[in-house]
Amino acid sequence: NTLCCFFFQRQAKYTENRLKAIKARNEYLLALEATNASVFKYYIHDLSDLIDCCDLGYHASLNRALRTFLSAELNLEQSKHEGLDAIENAVENLDANSDKQRLMEMYNNVFCPPMKFEFQPHMGDMVSLCCCSSSACLLPSSLIDGAVGRPPVGLYFWEAEGSFAKGSWCEDKK
Repeated sequence: NTLCCFFFQRQAKYTENRLKAIKARNEYLLALEATNASVFKYYIHDLSDLIDCCDLGYHASLNRALRTFLSAELNLEQSKHEGLDAIENAVENLDANSDKQRLMEMYNNVFCPPMKFEFQPHMGDMVSLCCCSSSACLLPSSLIDGAVGRPPVGLYFWEAEGSFAKGSWCEDKK
């Protein structure tokens, strides 16, 4: 009997401890499941919400900055192409004669011929007026016509007495 009583005591203690162990295991499994559910919720839902809350507009700011950069680069490219087209158009429209004419018209006071030089007689000089009989007496053709020291052909002088005579040193050799 004692052995039987001892056996029943042990059996009751075993059953009690087994029930406590099953209960502890079930609580552990429930706690483990709750923990896993909490961790899952944290990493899947809450963390995303936390990041959204902490997001200070980084992506929106980066998006705006990069769009501004792209817009500036596209405008730069367009400006380069427009500039190159303008230069190409200017090269095609170069006209030296019209530019020369426009320059001479803009600065006509610089490019207009000066007043004619008047004859200034020297002391005792009887000649008071000098004129050419034709355009053949202009300086370039007269220089081509003769030597450097030779006077132009067809040069006439008006003497102080009022007579019109051909100068002896510039007679027409033709």
